[in-house]
Amino acid sequence: MFELKSLLQQAQKLWDNQIIFREITCGETLFPLHINLPMLSSRALTNNFIQIKSEVQRFIESCKLYNIKIIFKEINHRQFGLQRLPRLICFTTLNDYLHFVGKEREYKLFNQTFRYIINKQPRLRVWLIEHSHKILEYQKKWSGLLKVCDYFLEHSRPNKYIRELEITGIDSKFIEQHKSILTLLLNELLLVGSLATENNIGKRNEFERRFGLKYIEPTIRFRILDDSLVANAYVWHKQITDYTIPLGEFIKLNIPCDRIFITENKINGLSFPKMDQSIIIFGLGYGIEMLKNIPWFENKEIIYWGDIDTHGFAILSQLRSYYFQVKSILMDISTLNLCKDLWVCEPIHTRCTAQLQHLTSKEQELYRMLLNNELGEYIRLEQERISYHYLIKILEQTKVNKDH
Repeated sequence: MFELKSLLQQAQKLWDNQIIFREITCGETLFPLHINLPMLSSRALTNNFIQIKSEVQRFIESCKLYNIKIIFKEINHRQFGLQRLPRLICFTTLNDYLHFVGKEREYKLFNQTFRYIINKQPRLRVWLIEHSHKILEYQKKWSGLLKVCDYFLEHSRPNKYIRELEITGIDSKFIEQHKSILTLLLNELLLVGSLATENNIGKRNEFERRFGLKYIEPTIRFRILDDSLVANAYVWHKQITDYTIPLGEFIKLNIPCDRIFITENKINGLSFPKMDQSIIIFGLGYGIEMLKNIPWFENKEIIYWGDIDTHGFAILSQLRSYYFQVKSILMDISTLNLCKDLWVCEPIHTRCTAQLQHLTSKEQELYRMLLNNELGEYIRLEQERISYHYLIKILEQTKVNKDH
């Protein structure tokens, strides 16, 4: 119970919890520092008197080696009489504490690094108090980190690729490898008006988007399904129907079509038949998030074709959360039953089980049936297994329904 090892663990917690660093960061006086020792019950002393007395004596001798002061409490035991037991230990000075936990070198490095940082960038002082563990974590990186911060303070939203930033002694890999800590520092240092807000940025390229950098944009692949749309296009691409372009350029296109098909499977997108006033986008999966907030989508008819499985309906629900007018094709109970011999199993441990808020009543019912295995165990009907003839038939019905 009274062991140096146990005391060391308690003392180490003060270091791990950054409490000792407040001597430097906040100028707080922590010493003399007291640590409570465990209370002994009268029964424990009765049952283990000889062992406890021996432990106490060893503990006292060990504490002397580290200049640790012990504060005793006297208890009057009915069997053993007056006994003095350790109740508190006291580190009189910081040096005594550091020697005991073996942190003299780390504390010196912490002090030097903290002084270096606030000398270079005083505005980080308050942040460092709350994030003092970062000081030693990035002890060898602070010179480079502060150089990057200085650059962004001088060049708000530089509109360049990371590769193009001219920062002495800093290459693009350094910035790429330290985006997480740089994000924290720049959020603290830069004016709010120079930062993209959380609502305007997604998970992709978050660092670049937040701090006004260029980045390798995701691409959108689509086909123009109506020759008249191709004929009316610019001269240099009149013969092209299959495009893969950066998202930013796709957003600006404003293709004068009436209908947008979206399908996850690439081969289905490539083989999709000609359709009047239509285009088809394909190969995105959950990357369908990229299609959010595209202004020229607002007044288009949007039709989604995905797998009949839990993730297919999850993607459909996600897309409809962006555009309320989204319809689905070939994702219904009739199609599923027609292709029963083509069912496969959806991987059990990766199924979507979320509550999907943007499905129609029929879609919601089929999603529920899939989740509950009411039609079979973990069934899935993949898009590419549906016959091309049946696809044409459904598209003709869609066209007829639109015409009427």
